[in-house]
Amino acid sequence: LQGIADCLFHEDGEWVLVDYKTDHIGAFHSDKEIADEMQIRYGTQLNLYKKVLEAILSIDIKEMLLYLFNGAKIIRLQEESV
Repeated sequence: LQGIADCLFHEDGEWVLVDYKTDHIGAFHSDKEIADEMQIRYGTQLNLYKKVLEAILSIDIKEMLLYLFNGAKIIRLQEESV
């Protein structure tokens, strides 16, 4: 496994993990379709980042977000068991 988390920040006493993506989202018809597809594409990746960062830094990450440059959308990813 190799990768780099794009952004980790502290907000109101809690940690948030953000990854930036350049996926083209024009083929999707709704925000739900986009969110569902991004969960499929990147859910495992962000969940692994979360697990590793929490272990190395001894923190709890409250939220995982994708920022989609195409469409300037923020997608909240769901926690998965990895």
